[in-house]
Amino acid sequence: MDNNSSSPWSPPLVVVVNSPPNRPAIPAGQSLARPGIKAQFSTSGEDPDGDLVRYIFDWGDGSVSRTDWTKSGREESMEHSWQRAASYEIRARTEDGANASSPWSPPLRITVNSPPNRPAIPAGQSVVRPGIKAQFSTSGEDPDGDQVQYTFDWGDGSVSKTNWTKSGRAESMHHSWEKAGSYEIRARVEDSTNASSPWSESISIVVNTLPSRPDQLSGPGYGYAMVPYHFQTSAIDQDGDFLNYTFDWGDGTTDTIDLIGPGINASLNHTWTGPGAYQIRAIALDRMGGDWSEQRSINIDPNEPPDPPRDLYGVRSGFTGNGYSYFTMTRDPDGDRVMHVLDWGDGTTIETDPVRSGSLQNASHIWSRPGEYLVRVGSMDEKGAPSQWSGPFLVAIKANDPPEQPAMPSGPAAGQSLISHKYATSARDPDGDAVKYVFDWGDGTTSWTGLGYLSSGEESAVSHKWIQPGVYQIKAAALDDKGLISDWSGALLVKIG
Repeated sequence: MDNNSSSPWSPPLVVVVNSPPNRPAIPAGQSLARPGIKAQFSTSGEDPDGDLVRYIFDWGDGSVSRTDWTKSGREESMEHSWQRAASYEIRARTEDGANASSPWSPPLRITVNSPPNRPAIPAGQSVVRPGIKAQFSTSGEDPDGDQVQYTFDWGDGSVSKTNWTKSGRAESMHHSWEKAGSYEIRARVEDSTNASSPWSESISIVVNTLPSRPDQLSGPGYGYAMVPYHFQTSAIDQDGDFLNYTFDWGDGTTDTIDLIGPGINASLNHTWTGPGAYQIRAIALDRMGGDWSEQRSINIDPNEPPDPPRDLYGVRSGFTGNGYSYFTMTRDPDGDRVMHVLDWGDGTTIETDPVRSGSLQNASHIWSRPGEYLVRVGSMDEKGAPSQWSGPFLVAIKANDPPEQPAMPSGPAAGQSLISHKYATSARDPDGDAVKYVFDWGDGTTSWTGLGYLSSGEESAVSHKWIQPGVYQIKAAALDDKGLISDWSGALLVKIG
């Protein structure tokens, strides 16, 4: 035996010295997802030895996913979808190349849920009075079969929620509105995970108080056919709505007035064409309706209106500032007295005094502006029945200005009674028209310069004698040949002894 001999080396034993990766960060990603829709999550973790690592995601539904190998500490992400609605916990761990694994990360909770479907349009009444409760219902389904509750938006700034109920089950709620108006009501569905549907389509409700019953029509209780009579009524609307009135005249006809303020009188005229006893009434309507007033009667006796007047007789041309007279006449079938209404075509009218049927009547008018005017005349009997208008009578009016104010009369300032004294004046006409003069002697008498006209601006004189002594004011005015007269001149004081 050789005490200095050695055996060969044994086969080597490989010992791997390795540190497992550190615990990775909690997965980062969304907390809500819909079934079948992929969601992305990421994590990162370090290996103390600097080894390459990969991350394993546990999705909480029995499945796991692994990333590719990457550098220690580098963040990696993966996508996943869940097929069933539920709450899941996602966690991750890290592996290195030596198959060493870290502990699992803390979990991230994700809720997989489908929001409820849009609910049905709320069902309920369309009209209600203020302060009175109305009931509305709706229903909606949750694709996951979750319990649901319904939220009603009443359109007045308030909402109400039902209790929780089964998916698809209809629920109803009550609500009242304090103010009149039109409101839009809608609903939506929430499930137990706080997911909400879109709002439903809206339904309109009108909150309204009908107007009060109108007052009985005020007006005469009897009258004559073919005569217009005036009636009025009013109603109150608590909501302040404007009202439409319809008058029923009892003869198969109605008349309407639109949009009258509440409490304001609504008035109309009506003419009955034949005799009889008529029941009349009125209704006041807001946008939702109203009630008829109490009926009242009016008794109508027979009457025929006057015949249309004869065409006017008078001049067809003239000048501004001059008065012109026109004549007409008419006959009344009942022999009633008649009056005439002349429409001068310039926005003015005149009514004559009543005369016997068939009597001639006249009226005068002055046009202030030049132009062509269609004059017409109508008649009315003493009971108030109007005739038709006559045919139009064309009158052409030309412009004309009056003469200027004449000069103060010239002549002696003193004299004797019973002796003639001569005085003169002159005036110019802006249109160059011929003129003549009139003198006012201050003793109640006047004198003209003659029948003929003088040239514009030409002087003319007239003599006068005073019977009584005294102090007199003499003044003059000028008249042009178209009929317009000037203002009076200044006065000359004359002392007569």
